[in-house]
Amino acid sequence: MEKKDQEIIDKLKQQTKNTKIPSNINPDQLKSQLKEEKVSWFTPKKIVALASILILALGLGVIYQTRNTYHKLSQTNKSQEKEELALANSYEEIYQALKEPKASLKERFSIDRYPIAGDVSSSSQEASEGATSYTDTNVRQEGVGEGDVVKSDGTYLYVLKANRDSVVIVDTRDNELKEVSHISPENFSHIVEIYVVDDKLVLVGSNSAMTAKPLDLAREIPTEEGYEANQELTLVLTYDISQKEEPKLIGEMSQSGFYQSSRVAKGYLYLFSDYSLREKGKKGQPETYIPMTNQNLLEAKDILLPLEEGANRYTVISALSLENPGQSTSSKAILSQYGNYYVSNEHIYFYEEKWEEEGTKTIVRKLSYQDGKLKALAKGEFWGHLNDSYSIDEYKGNLRVVVTDGEYNNLYIFDKDLKLLGDITELALDERIYSARFMGETGYFVTFKEVDPLFSVDLSNPRKPQIIGELKIPGFSQYLHPYKEGLLLGIGMEVDKETGVTEGIKLSMFDISNPANVTEVHKEILSTDYYSELFYNYKGFLFDQKTGVFGFSSEGEGGLRYNLFTYQEEGFIKLMKPEVNASVNMETRGIIIKENLYVINGNIIEAYDLKDYEKINSLII
Repeated sequence: MEKKDQEIIDKLKQQTKNTKIPSNINPDQLKSQLKEEKVSWFTPKKIVALASILILALGLGVIYQTRNTYHKLSQTNKSQEKEELALANSYEEIYQALKEPKASLKERFSIDRYPIAGDVSSSSQEASEGATSYTDTNVRQEGVGEGDVVKSDGTYLYVLKANRDSVVIVDTRDNELKEVSHISPENFSHIVEIYVVDDKLVLVGSNSAMTAKPLDLAREIPTEEGYEANQELTLVLTYDISQKEEPKLIGEMSQSGFYQSSRVAKGYLYLFSDYSLREKGKKGQPETYIPMTNQNLLEAKDILLPLEEGANRYTVISALSLENPGQSTSSKAILSQYGNYYVSNEHIYFYEEKWEEEGTKTIVRKLSYQDGKLKALAKGEFWGHLNDSYSIDEYKGNLRVVVTDGEYNNLYIFDKDLKLLGDITELALDERIYSARFMGETGYFVTFKEVDPLFSVDLSNPRKPQIIGELKIPGFSQYLHPYKEGLLLGIGMEVDKETGVTEGIKLSMFDISNPANVTEVHKEILSTDYYSELFYNYKGFLFDQKTGVFGFSSEGEGGLRYNLFTYQEEGFIKLMKPEVNASVNMETRGIIIKENLYVINGNIIEAYDLKDYEKINSLII
């Protein structure tokens, strides 16, 4: 232990030797709370949490009281020089960095291997030659495209079939639904997402090397006794669709690992895959532990060494020019335990969490990705857990995050080198972040326990961010979306403030024209609906900026339905809520083309006229 660390510990001990246990975790108080028979949306979690705290109350009391001191003492020094990311010098150095696999709790209890990202709307797009608008995938960052199960170019629909082994191109002209062509790549059995960029259709997904041999992507990997190498590959196939009836394959690319996600920006596709190692690999044979792109090992200088012990996986990132889609223009691999990422208009922020005795620490690594070139820039860290990618945002070169840290919530602002500029701490005691939205120099975030506080934050001075407003209403918003100027849409759940019982999906319209005095001007309760895909996948949200129409699917007493709303001064207006015909458990998407709405789930497409909201056609592909 370094001398400065021991001095911190000694100082903490001196300051807290007479600290009393906070009343809210006093054992008697906790026993009283456990005896209450109050029905609540979070009753099981509360019982488990309270029981755990009851056992550890005496030991944890001092920790809770000292966290603020710990934060201030351990926070990154504002005057420190930029911390460079460590790049490997040799394969031997990488081999030495690999440890025995230690599956993290986050990985073991993960429900979905794909990152949930949850900024900005699916905006209306204008097709050429005066064609009418159409909606595109709702994305996290305006200007950074994302793949989805359905795409459109304003005339055709491109639909990933339910079995995920093929894509169908459907002509929507003249209110008809006509299947034009069918793309079934040989031995590419798991397409996850698709893109349509100009006259190119891009398919991304995963496959095992054993079944990908016809694409010349397989490789023989020497193994130690009892070692089974990870054969998973991420694949990208690019088709020329200038002739819709005859799509032509024009590019193939692969990289090690299971497909996680991708982005498209300024003519390049950026590919993310998770390459896990079941064992350390074999010394002297880098092919047993170094990831590949198109059968070529990444060079040591393109691999970022782990920041913590126990690394057993890579996040592999490659850039692919859509003009010449057969080769990657740049690749990097981040050696870590498990991580997620946020992609701004200029940078990739890879963040991973480490659970320590004092709480959860998030470590961030920053890379630039301009013009298809990946470059490692800086690293930083902060205490707390990010709810989703809406809780992390880049603005004018600074990184802003809002996190839940134990019993508190904090906001941090970092400069371009990931050094702390300003913060707000100790917000909303004993609650957690449910949703967030950064909008220029103002931020909004929602916490929840029994009521829904919507906080507004002035971020105009990054060195001195300030809470300027707080609105408390029953329920909580799990998704926030800019509606029109001065308005913010919230979608979540209504909760009875007396019983804590949920009462259906809730739509809230907030007037944010004065961020210091945010008001909920209207709300709509879908009392028979209790779940929406939107709560975990922002791509399930449809928004036409031109008309103000928005849509999302929901489930409840009426089964699976698609909600289409608009908003006017008198409140929310429900335009339609038809039942969604779905034969499989597949994502539901709504796309507007010209004056029609298309609702797609799996192999079923249904068309509705937006003038009278009547169903006009359907197609099973």
